[in-house]
Amino acid sequence: MLEEKDIKDQINEYHKLIEELRAENIPLPAEFVAGILIEKLHESWNDYNNQRKHKQEQLPLEDLITHIIIEDTN
Repeated sequence: MLEEKDIKDQINEYHKLIEELRAENIPLPAEFVAGILIEKLHESWNDYNNQRKHKQEQLPLEDLITHIIIEDTN
């Protein structure tokens, strides 16, 4: 992920890629997909990244995307 590019656009591209993989019958575990998204966030998101890693709750990808967009807006 790039700091210069809008996070919403980048997340949208990531989500499209995941959907294309699903369409090709290449399933990936939900925890893996969400974890990779968190790992790919720009280093300015390190605090958020660490906070999500230490939470016991695993968010589904759609909820995680919503949460990241809200955090970006704030």
